Amino acid sequence: MSSTVTAIDFENKPAEVLLVGFGAVGIIYAYLLESKKLARVTCLARAKKYIRLQERGIDIHSKKWGVITGWRPHRVVQSLEEVLDSSFDYCIVSTKAVPEVLTTPALLGPLLTDRYHHPQPAYVLLQNGLGVEADLYSALKGRYDEPTVISCALYIMTNVTAEGNVSHGTFERILVGIYKEDPSIPDSPAQEQAMHTLVKLVTKSGSEASVTPNIAADKFRKNLWNASVGMISSLLGLSPSECACDENALDTAMAIVHEMMTELMVVARAIGYDESLIPSNTPDSIVMETRTKLRGTDFVPSALLDVRLGIPFELEVILGYPLREAQARQLSTPVCISTLILIPGS
Repeated sequence: MSSTVTAIDFENKPAEVLLVGFGAVGIIYAYLLESKKLARVTCLARAKKYIRLQERGIDIHSKKWGVITGWRPHRVVQSLEEVLDSSFDYCIVSTKAVPEVLTTPALLGPLLTDRYHHPQPAYVLLQNGLGVEADLYSALKGRYDEPTVISCALYIMTNVTAEGNVSHGTFERILVGIYKEDPSIPDSPAQEQAMHTLVKLVTKSGSEASVTPNIAADKFRKNLWNASVGMISSLLGLSPSECACDENALDTAMAIVHEMMTELMVVARAIGYDESLIPSNTPDSIVMETRTKLRGTDFVPSALLDVRLGIPFELEVILGYPLREAQARQLSTPVCISTLILIPGS
């Protein structure tokens, strides 16, 4: 069946949302979308999380909303096989993008087959990293005329705690745009509608979201933080807040972070992201914000959490992707390459 997005009058009828990826980011956005009853969220949760939801729900400790005790989404399933009889306006994918372990098309499996008889939803990728949309877009493009894949630059501080609950900071914000293989092709009316309706859903739920004219550039700009601060934290085994306990250690870490971003800014310019898209002072701004905003918080970059747990993390899409872009253009990135080689598990 063709990929279509119909008009959603969510103020009178909640939007139907499928969430794949029940980690901290997924939980926050599922809670957010349901908080004003503008959406009904069906969450894919496996094993321990499914049992946890059935028994007592999830506690969210937020500096923005306070403490939400025992939260549960509208519906919880253990397999996408269980939703083949359901129609969705959106499918939000908030898993960590580790394509060398599991691709997004493989993850979504049943939804991309003839067994799913409903129109395809608009796919929203709440994932860090670059190029994370390509495999899903290609899989959908092979079956449908023009799929709707909404790419997001995500700004949020949230972690799953040791107890299985969620900690959340003071804000969350997304920039959204339609992913296409050829950015020069204008968005279709259905894509525009799906994108703008998503922004309305998020903003009317009390969060921040906006459409950006160049989502690829905004993703690259956001990735500067993940590729530098996130990766150096993983290399050192320390969060920015833990580094801040020693000013000399923090100064050294931030100097390396700045140099990594300086190298990646050269890549950005070579790709075509000019001053209007990614200002030259972006590395300075990121270092300053990291020093001030993360000092004294309990936030841990997700890559560092994964390194501590010994599980695969987003090294490929966060650092590997821009370094391949650099290599293709014969650009020198010695600090970034050294970091890539030295990070545990790389």
